[in-house]
Amino acid sequence: MDLFIAGTEATSTIVTWASFYLATRPDIQSQIFEEIKAIVGIERLPSLQDMHSLVYTEAFIMEVLRISNILMVRLSHAPVTDVWIRGYNIPKGMQIFPDINSVLSDPAVWGDS
Repeated sequence: MDLFIAGTEATSTIVTWASFYLATRPDIQSQIFEEIKAIVGIERLPSLQDMHSLVYTEAFIMEVLRISNILMVRLSHAPVTDVWIRGYNIPKGMQIFPDINSVLSDPAVWGDS
């Protein structure tokens, strides 16, 4: 049940963010539509087989997933042995809560975040 609820919540939140970005950026919405119309046509719906041909659309989806990071802190992890990372000692069993947002919005990687 937890997986079903979590999956439903995540999916609906991502769809909401994608709708928001498309509503506020009609230029992106238009470019995605033109790409789908050129590659898939208007006679059928896009399928997973079309995904690699829809480069701009796929990039938009990946960017929505990155920018709309819906869970800033992930589940805790713990090393099974003492670990040294960048001069810091993380003792065996220490609970670590990864901050994925720091990775997904790092200007050294993403520049335009």
